[in-house]
Amino acid sequence: MNIIFSVILLIGALYFVWWGYKNLLRRESDPDEDGLEGVACHLCGKAYPREQVVTVEKKAGFENYFCGECISKLAADYNELVREAIAPPIFTEHVLNGDDGVVARYN
Repeated sequence: MNIIFSVILLIGALYFVWWGYKNLLRRESDPDEDGLEGVACHLCGKAYPREQVVTVEKKAGFENYFCGECISKLAADYNELVREAIAPPIFTEHVLNGDDGVVARYN
C-alpha cells in the first residue's frame, strides 16, 4: 500500500514539475507581449500603452504611471494657483534674452 501511495505521489510531483516547466517555456517564448502590455494611469485609471505614459519610480521600486491628459490638468491647476499667488512659480528666471528671442546662456 505504501508503494502505491509513493508512486502516485511521485507521478503527481513529476506532473507539477512538467506543468511549471511548460508554463515557463510559454512565458519565455512570448516576448512580444511585454511590448504590448498596457498600464493604467495612477490618477484617472484609464489604460494606455506603456510608451504613452510618464513613469515615476518611487524609492521602494514601485512605479506610478501618469497620462498626458492628467499631467496637463495638474499643470493647469497649478498655474491657476500661481496666478492667484497661492503657490510659487516653477520658473523664476526667463529663458529668453530680450526681444530678439536669443536663448540666454547662464554659465
